[in-house]
Amino acid sequence: MVAAKRRREAGREELPNTLPADGCCCCLVFYGDKAEYLLLALVLARRLALFGDGMHPLLVLPTPDVPEHFLRALKQAGCMVQPPQEYLRMHPALLQSPKGRHHLVLTKLRSLGLQLPGLQKVLLVDADLLPTAVLDLAAVFALRPPAALLMPAFLPGSATEGSEIYQLEAGEEVPRDWLKVDPKSGAAARFNAGVCLVRPDQELLDYIISEVSHERSELDSLTCDEQEKNGNDWNW
Repeated sequence: MVAAKRRREAGREELPNTLPADGCCCCLVFYGDKAEYLLLALVLARRLALFGDGMHPLLVLPTPDVPEHFLRALKQAGCMVQPPQEYLRMHPALLQSPKGRHHLVLTKLRSLGLQLPGLQKVLLVDADLLPTAVLDLAAVFALRPPAALLMPAFLPGSATEGSEIYQLEAGEEVPRDWLKVDPKSGAAARFNAGVCLVRPDQELLDYIISEVSHERSELDSLTCDEQEKNGNDWNW
C-alpha cells in the first residue's frame, strides 16, 4: 500500500507488462461484446494501476467474440491481452438452468491452462471489482492456492454432524467437514469466485473439461429427476 502511494505521488500509475519474479498476476476473463463490460474492465485496470503494487500485471483472456477495438482499448489501458480462449460449456444435464446466466461460468477456468514462462499463481478477478487504497496484493499472493472468500450460505451449523462454525483467520485452511455436499439437495458451502487465487494446472483443466463435456453421451439419456440431481451436485 505504501509503494502504491509513492507511485501515485511520483506520477507512475501504470500497469506492469511483464511477470514479476514471484510469477504472480491478476487475470480477467472477458466475455462477448457488451460495451458496459468493457467500461468496467477499463475501470478495473485503472484502479489496479492506481492502487496495485506496480509489480503484478493484469492479464486479459478474451473469448473469440470480443471485438478487436475492445482488445485495443484494453491494451492501451496497460492490460496484457492474451490469445482468444474458447468458451467452456457445460453439459445441460449438469445445470439447473441450462440457458441461465451461469451456463458459461466455467470459462473462467481457462486460466488454469495459462502457460506463460515463470507463471506461478493467478488471481482471477471479475470486471465489476473496484480496488481501493487498502488493496494488498502481496498478502493475497502469499496465500496458498486455491484460495477464495468462503460464503456463509449452506455452511453446516454447530448442531449438524458435530461441526462447529467459527471465525477463520485470514489465510487459514477451511476444515474439510465444512465442504461436505448434501447428497439429496446438492447444497454445500460456497465461495465467492469473483476473487479467486489459483495455480495453473493443465491436467486439472483437462479433467474438468472431460467431466462437464457435451460429449458425455451417458448424460443425454438422463431422466428429468436425474438431470435435476446432477445439476444439484454441481451447484450451478
